[in-house]
This record gives sequence, C-alpha cells and structure tokens, in this order.
Amino acid sequence: MNKTKIIIDKILLALSSLLLLTMVVLSLWQILSRYVFNISSPGMEELTRYLLIWFGLMSAAYVFGAKKAYRHRIFPGKIQPDNPADFTKIIRCPRHISRRSINGLWRI
Repeated sequence: MNKTKIIIDKILLALSSLLLLTMVVLSLWQILSRYVFNISSPGMEELTRYLLIWFGLMSAAYVFGAKKAYRHRIFPGKIQPDNPADFTKIIRCPRHISRRSINGLWRI
C-alpha cells in the first residue's frame, strides 16, 4: 500500500510539473505570436485554461496525499478549542466590525 502511494505521488508530481511547464510555454508562445508576429493563436488561451484546471486538480491531489496542506494560522496559541467563549468572539467579530464601520459612516 505504501509503495503504491509513493508511485501515485510521483506520477501526480510529474504530471503537475509537466502541466505547469506546458502552460508556461503556451502562454509565452501566445504573447510572442500576438505582439511580435501579429498573428493570433485561436486555441492557445482555451487550452491553457483547461490545463490550469487539470493542474489545480493534480496539485490538490498530490498535496492531499502528501499531507502538506497549507494551514492558516492567524493567532496561533491564542484561541483554545475547548473554550466556547473564544469561538463566540470570532463569530461576533465581523458583526462588530460592520456595525463600527456603518456607525463611522453616519458620523461623516
């Protein structure tokens, strides 16, 4: 099982790298052909879009399999998951900010 996962991760990494390289080459060709040669490449932009979608899917699968997902850590150690009061503050924060901004607008 572990050997299969390593093989799949290597395949996903290789495909993602190949897709990224292909997108860069296609984008450079599109820029070069449009501004230097004054010809348009009709399918290059569409092909680059499809490659971008597949690049995102392959990269997400690789990152998920490698367990290297990005975590947002705005306030590390400040919020305790066992304390419900911390979550109440987080939930009320956008409402408090919007009220303050609206009240500030009325004063102008």
